[in-house]
Amino acid sequence: MQTFMLEAIAEVTECVKRRRDFEAEARRRWKKMLRIGEYLTLEDVWPYATAMALALARGEQPAEPPLRKMTPDEQALLQVSDAA
Repeated sequence: MQTFMLEAIAEVTECVKRRRDFEAEARRRWKKMLRIGEYLTLEDVWPYATAMALALARGEQPAEPPLRKMTPDEQALLQVSDAA
């Protein structure tokens, strides 16, 4: 029983660590997006991901979708909401 509890604690601890790492990476990427003002939407990425899978099977590389650029107003609005 003791081994089971130790394994369960280790598993939960590792899960919490992975979650914290994931959240830290999300914060870094969010701040970078706010700083440079470039982004992609799901509508941009989904067709690319689908094409990528097919292209890789053929040994090709599809063109990446163009980055969208936020307007200064959009950047300001997101930075204000990020501070809240």
